[in-house]
Amino acid sequence: MQRTTQGHSPIFIALLSAVLLLLTSVEVTAKEQTVVRFCTPNADVYPFFIFTDQGEVTGINPQILSQVFGHGQLENVAIQYIMRPWKRCDVELRAGTVDMIIGSYNEQRDQFGLYPKEIDPALENSYFSNVEICLTTLNRPNYIAKAQAGLRGETKLTVGVEAGFSQSHGESMVIDWLVIYNYLEKFTLLERGRVDAISEVCSIDQTQIKTKADYAGMQDISTIYEPYVANQAYVVFSEAFATQHADIAKTILTQLDNFDKQSIYQFYQQGKNRAD
Repeated sequence: MQRTTQGHSPIFIALLSAVLLLLTSVEVTAKEQTVVRFCTPNADVYPFFIFTDQGEVTGINPQILSQVFGHGQLENVAIQYIMRPWKRCDVELRAGTVDMIIGSYNEQRDQFGLYPKEIDPALENSYFSNVEICLTTLNRPNYIAKAQAGLRGETKLTVGVEAGFSQSHGESMVIDWLVIYNYLEKFTLLERGRVDAISEVCSIDQTQIKTKADYAGMQDISTIYEPYVANQAYVVFSEAFATQHADIAKTILTQLDNFDKQSIYQFYQQGKNRAD
């Protein structure tokens, strides 16, 4: 007996096609990945960015970001490091050729970059880290005594500071800044007595860390762990990225707020430069 066949109705075929199209669309969407172009300095800025001999970037900031991007709600969000001279990062953030930086607040940057409170008013108090700055001087009684007197505002200090480093300080302090473009030079100037002290990151979020001088193995130095100023660092987005990916920008900020950064800081207390 010959078996007869009957073709499927046009309605059935149309429905089947729609379902297959929907499933394909969902599969493609699940695999799509948003890439956040993160601008970083192209040279060491200890402890935030440290370049290995192989040219890889590590340091506190990349280590924190690597624990947040590609995980949880950011599973399909990857980070791409764009290395530039630091001043160039602001230029590219304004142009929208990079999506994100981590930097302090200043009025000029606020004209084109979006800080957390502009992403969501509820994130007004969100910041990436609170960075405390100390004075490092020679480990000699007269140098230490003068630095301590300078912190109290009792004498003027000449302080070596790297270009781009904050020159903020307490109102009572009187400082002549000597701007240096090679970080090794400021140690040399200190050793030769050309400056009374140098400025160093000594604590983050009230967690004391080794200074760059300690990390570099400098001898005969002493850091006065009494921060004379603290600066907050923020995640700042380009207007283009925040407009196109508002939900992702908000999720990045929320995930960073919830991440236990102390798990990274502890390795810098021990003088290590990698968490692994």
